[in-house]
Amino acid sequence: MRTKPTQAMIARELNLSRNTVSKVLNNIPGITEATRKRVLDKAAELNYRHNTAVVPHSPQPPALGCLNYDIVFLCHAHSFAGSFWPEIIKSMERYLEQYFCTIRFVVVLPEHERGLSFPLTLTHNQPDGIVVAGLFDQNYYRHVAGLNLPLVSYDTAPSLFHNNMICDVVMVENTSATYRLTRHMLEKGHRRIAFAGDRDSCQSFFERWQGYHQAMQEAAGDGAEELLLDFSGTAEYYTVSDFYRQLSGVSDLPTAFVCGNDSIARSAYTLCTPPFQLYSTLDVCGFDNTKAFISSIPHCSTVEFPLDEVGQALAESILWRIKNPNHAFRSIRIASSPILK
Repeated sequence: MRTKPTQAMIARELNLSRNTVSKVLNNIPGITEATRKRVLDKAAELNYRHNTAVVPHSPQPPALGCLNYDIVFLCHAHSFAGSFWPEIIKSMERYLEQYFCTIRFVVVLPEHERGLSFPLTLTHNQPDGIVVAGLFDQNYYRHVAGLNLPLVSYDTAPSLFHNNMICDVVMVENTSATYRLTRHMLEKGHRRIAFAGDRDSCQSFFERWQGYHQAMQEAAGDGAEELLLDFSGTAEYYTVSDFYRQLSGVSDLPTAFVCGNDSIARSAYTLCTPPFQLYSTLDVCGFDNTKAFISSIPHCSTVEFPLDEVGQALAESILWRIKNPNHAFRSIRIASSPILK
């Protein structure tokens, strides 16, 4: 049976990047007329079908339909664990399949990130677009953006947000949600409340700290005291022993914790258990509503948001960016809902 022609096949035969071929077939500007003609001629020769029709020798933009894009999900190895990323990935796959797009996973190892290098599966077969998932060093975000491929990220480094954006970003609403969590702790009578999380590790954590900070500042006249527990320089990241180490030197312990996520909240609550037993009881707040982390924490407040809508927003954004490469970068927000207990 004859092999179905693909964009990768056209790119290989013409010794062009797949991104260049994709731009031609989707009538995206920035390609020379000579290159455009070569691609369209080869597509017609191979009887390549795009949007359910043979590619015409005309610059008409394609209707939304069979896009046949190759999308890379660039992530860390631990992105497949737990219940957070798998739900987002499934939603992305469902959306992209409607347009006959493929999604493949490229794992960035610690040595790639440290050395600012790419996995061979990315460089040997360049995709039409990249969705970055998980938290990377700001220099690695810039390194990925240097590929000059359509790029969308879930969250980003704080230094790469607002006027320094290097790609489209999808995020959930963080600041007002964490403000409400902190107000809830204040209304329960707590005044010495700690924020646990590296606020400089990602824009989400920075915004969550901002919500906490705003609420605590407003209550300062009522005796509210802030304490920032920042584990950014430790070898053990957010472990119970590290909580214990930081708090062992604090004379006036916080009576409640507002945490960057549910995993950190679980570590904080474990301070109530042997061998630590710093507390007999403790109020903690998380973020993400991850049942595996908070199910063992009594009365744990957290924040919920629709993971499936995050996945759809990422898929929609990368398809839009492929077709609109010259538009200004965008930030898309998904609403979140505090769960107060």
